[in-house]
Amino acid sequence: MRTQPDLLSWTLLSVRGGLASTTVEASLTTSDGVRDLFIVLNPEGELTGYHFDLTDAKASRVAADFVRSLSRGHFISARSFLSLPLQEELTTATLQSRWMQLQRSTGNFVRVVRVIEASQSDDSQLVLVNTEFNRLTDNLFVILNSNNEITGVDFPQDPNPPQKAPAPAR
Repeated sequence: MRTQPDLLSWTLLSVRGGLASTTVEASLTTSDGVRDLFIVLNPEGELTGYHFDLTDAKASRVAADFVRSLSRGHFISARSFLSLPLQEELTTATLQSRWMQLQRSTGNFVRVVRVIEASQSDDSQLVLVNTEFNRLTDNLFVILNSNNEITGVDFPQDPNPPQKAPAPAR
C-alpha cells in the first residue's frame, strides 16, 4: 500500500449484480492521475478479484469480438476464435446451446460493458468480459493462449437467484 500513489478522491461508477458475482466500477483520482478500478465480489460480498483498467489490447479485442459474435447469433464466427483443440470439443451447436442457456438465466444480451485484461502469464491471458443482459450484468471469463486463440470460456452454469434486499434499519 505504501508504494501506491495517494488517493485524493473517488467516484463510484456502477454496481452490477451478476449470476455468481457483483461487479463494482470506480474512478480513483490519485497523486499519479485518474485510474479506473474494477472489483469483483462473490455472493457473500467478499473480494474475489480486482483490476485497474488497462488500454484495450489485442487479447481483449478478441474476447470482446467473440462475445459480440455470440450475441448476434453468429456461432460459426464465434467458434473461429477458439483454439483448434477447443473447437473439437465445442461444436457450433454446443456453443449455441450454452449461450442460449446463459440467456435463459440472464435475459437477452444488451451490450458488452467493459473488457478487462485480468491476468497474464507467458502462455495465457485471462480476460473478463463484463456483459449486460436485460435482467442482470455478469462477467464472462475468457482464457486466451499466447497466439490470442481462446482456450477456455466460463459460461456460468449454476446461477445464484436474485435475493431480497434486507429491510432498512429503523
